Amino acid sequence: MTVSTRAIIQPPEPSLTEEQLIERAGALRDHLRSEQDNTDERGTYSPATHELFRQAGFYRTLLPRRYGGYEFDVPTFARVIIEIARGCPGTGWCLCLAAGHGLQMGSLFSEEAQSAAFSPDGEFAAPLRGVPMGTATHQPNGEWRIDGTWDYCSGAPYSTHAMVGVRMLGEQGSMGIGIALVPRDGWTLLDD
Repeated sequence: MTVSTRAIIQPPEPSLTEEQLIERAGALRDHLRSEQDNTDERGTYSPATHELFRQAGFYRTLLPRRYGGYEFDVPTFARVIIEIARGCPGTGWCLCLAAGHGLQMGSLFSEEAQSAAFSPDGEFAAPLRGVPMGTATHQPNGEWRIDGTWDYCSGAPYSTHAMVGVRMLGEQGSMGIGIALVPRDGWTLLDD
């Protein structure tokens, strides 16, 4: 048996409850309504709203507790998003698709990938566009080169990563399809 020696990342508020998180979302309704026109014009919520969401712990709702998340269940996450959407439906959509993919990260990716994505502080948000609209080419040094353009990546503006569908290519050609996890410094958000 292999035992991990990596450090555990503590959530900012270890005793936070599901109900407290939902109440925080509901308390933002007036703020979200006051920003709704600007949010619609911009196509995403404001940096100030993003910071409110980050401080409230919304991005950590589904993340594994050992990586700084709250590891609450999906119904709790849905209730948070419903409260946000009552203030601004577009904001609810974008938050859902940035914060919700921590579930896939925490369940489909290896411990090594999770440690890389969630470290050093447990901050993680990512759109997921599973349609293979690009390639992942295996390089001689063992790394992968990701190329492509993925549309409909709701939640991307404040994301720490992107999760994108790729056609995997090796020395012998196609190796199938997969999901690539790309850190923020490895992709550019296009205003299209």
